[in-house]
Amino acid sequence: YCVNLADDFIDEEEVESGLVWSLLVFSKLTTANGECILQYKDQVYKVISKSIHLKSKTASNFTCQSFSYLVEALTAVYPGNRSIITAPPQEHNYLDVSNYYQLANCGFLDWAKSYDRQHVDINWHKPSEAEMKFAHDLIQEFLLAEIKKIQDLTSGRISMKKEEIYQCLHIIYCILTGAGEALPPWNKPYEVPLIPSVVPAGAEIIPCSENRSKFFQDKDGLREVVANCIHIAIDYFLKKAADDTKSLTLLLSIYDQVLFNYGGQNEHLIEREVLTNWWKRLINNKLLGYGNCVRQLVIEKAYLQHLKRRNHIYLCNMTKLHQTIIDDILKLSVCDYCEIRKEAQSLLMLCFDSILFSCHYSLPFLSDKLKCDDSISHDQFKGALFVLSDADTCKCICQNWINIQQIWPVLIKADHSEKSSILKLINRVYQQMFGEYTSIALNYTVPIECRDAARALTGVVNVNDAEGNLFLEEINRRNQRSFTDLINTLLDLCESGDSNMRWQFLQYCIGFISQLIRVDILLPPRAITLFTKSLIHDSVKIRKMAVSAVASICKQLKRKHLKVEIDINSKASTETSHDRANANNNWLVIMFGIQL
Repeated sequence: YCVNLADDFIDEEEVESGLVWSLLVFSKLTTANGECILQYKDQVYKVISKSIHLKSKTASNFTCQSFSYLVEALTAVYPGNRSIITAPPQEHNYLDVSNYYQLANCGFLDWAKSYDRQHVDINWHKPSEAEMKFAHDLIQEFLLAEIKKIQDLTSGRISMKKEEIYQCLHIIYCILTGAGEALPPWNKPYEVPLIPSVVPAGAEIIPCSENRSKFFQDKDGLREVVANCIHIAIDYFLKKAADDTKSLTLLLSIYDQVLFNYGGQNEHLIEREVLTNWWKRLINNKLLGYGNCVRQLVIEKAYLQHLKRRNHIYLCNMTKLHQTIIDDILKLSVCDYCEIRKEAQSLLMLCFDSILFSCHYSLPFLSDKLKCDDSISHDQFKGALFVLSDADTCKCICQNWINIQQIWPVLIKADHSEKSSILKLINRVYQQMFGEYTSIALNYTVPIECRDAARALTGVVNVNDAEGNLFLEEINRRNQRSFTDLINTLLDLCESGDSNMRWQFLQYCIGFISQLIRVDILLPPRAITLFTKSLIHDSVKIRKMAVSAVASICKQLKRKHLKVEIDINSKASTETSHDRANANNNWLVIMFGIQL
């Protein structure tokens, strides 16, 4: 039906209902086994090539969805046979039911038969060479063509309408969604880590598919090609089409697929798991015990376990391309449109959890957006605060002295807005950091036994003890220097801003200083003077913090009493048990249960 239509229907916004219905059925058929799809690959190619650029959004979306299902069916690993019986259908005589014993051998009598999940044979579909080649040809033709359009658009060689740009990006997104398991991660050298380590950090991504080498383009994987294209597109949209929120949101979704899609979508996995659990509760036979259910549900549970492993996000080291992507996400997380900021901040939090030291890399950008500068807009300031208000971000900041020194003073000086929403957001960031902060170490020592155990565990540590001691001494000096600079900076802010700083930010500053009271390092006299003066402050909260801080300072400055060991046996004497010559011992003299 789709192939025999005329070419003039491509530019029509409203197409025939029969075409929409045919494309809907086609999208469901592409979820079949990849071996079955290969028999009709010519027809499938014709349908996709003729309907993927339809002007009708409904028809085009069905075609893009079909493309995603098709590539996943060709390249993914999934259960093949999900029938209710393990034997092939031809072994059963469904027509001859004259005898009960013959009827018992029919397959439809086994529809409710329970299987133990430990003894179910599952035939897993593994993509063959022919399937991978067909998927490779489809991706090379359609994906690279859309990337070429975006590159021509950003370079100024062609012009496109918003609808055409969105359709082009939507095709790229759907292809990446289906081909996530087949596309290999980029193999680029790692950047020098922001925090030095002698042990290799990160984890290797365990592939679920084979023959990934087919999907390389000019020694760069398709992920790099798409990421570089999207980077150029984001710069183009921010300069010339910043109001195109749909396209910018879709660009962020493409970044999400490039970074984290190695086999599936977590949203689809959650929906599938909920539906499977519902069906299991509905038709499960509890008399047979735990783990016994119909064969389809047993296979579905096994497939869900495979999907969870496939959707697992592995830690990875930061490369130059990672830095480029994070820079783009940071720009969009503080842009002028709330919808784009939310999507970018959500993706940025996922990057912080999966890319090592990405949060440390992002802090200079965020601290610049909190400074009192006329060039920084209200939306940029608010977007940076939203990023800092995340619990994981605050935890990352409060576990490193350099990060604390970089963020806390800037947060105290970020008082250039009197809007209630901004003040509530700053208070949220303060409370989050106040709760996440715990006294972190200034001086690190590693015993010899721990070093030997680390060498035996990793097998890759080639640092001798002398180099390790120098490394620790450098870290300890840096931490002490950061601690001293931080507390002096906060004290300068309190002393200089006592007259012109708003009470709320003065309270934050004193609260941060009170968090820096430690047992191993004495506070400077300036801090003691500050807390002493704050005992009579007008604010009740500041007085409470000052009382608590002064009590901690008194414990810190308390003179240590020397303890001298005394031999009790040599000092004991029976004659002095009731002797009252020494009045200081009256509390020790007890006679007939009465203290004298």
